[in-house]
Amino acid sequence: MALLWSGLYGQTGAVTIIGEPFAVTPEGESYSAPVWSPTGGAIAFAGPQYAGIHVVDFPGGEVVQLTGEAAAGHGMAWSPDGAMILTSISRFEDRRRYNAVALFDALTGDKIQITQFATGPTGAAFWADKGQSIQIIDRHNQPHRFSLIGEPIEATTKFLAANRQVYSRGMEIVRSGSEPDEREVVPAVEGRKLNLAVSPDGARMAFEIVGGHLWVTDINGSNPVDLGYGNRPAWNPAGDKLAFIITEDDGHQILASDIYVINIDGTGQINLTESGDALEMNPAWSPDGRYIAYDDLNSGRIFVQEVR
Repeated sequence: MALLWSGLYGQTGAVTIIGEPFAVTPEGESYSAPVWSPTGGAIAFAGPQYAGIHVVDFPGGEVVQLTGEAAAGHGMAWSPDGAMILTSISRFEDRRRYNAVALFDALTGDKIQITQFATGPTGAAFWADKGQSIQIIDRHNQPHRFSLIGEPIEATTKFLAANRQVYSRGMEIVRSGSEPDEREVVPAVEGRKLNLAVSPDGARMAFEIVGGHLWVTDINGSNPVDLGYGNRPAWNPAGDKLAFIITEDDGHQILASDIYVINIDGTGQINLTESGDALEMNPAWSPDGRYIAYDDLNSGRIFVQEVR
């Protein structure tokens, strides 16, 4: 039977919760940061400390490890056809960390390393050309294009104009330009930006301010809506709702965490999980909008909650 939760001020909740959440990973392991495949037929997630990439077919599949490389589970992005996963990987030499951008086949785990290992961050990496190439905006704000067939190709004006990206860098929100060295700083709410997420239609963005609130604005920074305290926003496919987390900590460890859902105009907020002992985090919406996956920091398991 569907459970209908009430939101703020007596309004109908942003979603209806269907049944109880169910685990898609076994007990005794530690997983986090689920990401749905574009078809919704699989979920990728990280191992301990974001090491490795694991995949489970949904529903009812067995967990398969694609790679165990350090940091591979952080910031994963499925290709539009669901065949590959784009991410960054790390290795350590003489106490120094080196990072690179890589692709992993979602079935076999075969790796294609896109960039060479180097110190410092890899920059922002995105799928482009409908999955036919990858765009990387490096830490010096220089764009690069990498074709999946053949050698790397420097980004051209035509390519950049068709694949403009929005990403956060410290206090700024930046939109890549149509020229190789062009960028546009998007005026937005003041403060250090974190966990920026662009809506599926590209019309809006959500982000949190470090030490502050969760915000939604138009893609040009206009029409800001203050959603109150929250972290790690995740858009639903229709682009009219967000899942996010609210946590409590003592400065050293997380003491409580729940997942909430809210309409982007600030109405209908509900607590999706409202549990006692579990620490639910990292919500991810399925492509059809029917499910929200998340991890529980205490048990290390990935759960899925049906909604409508």
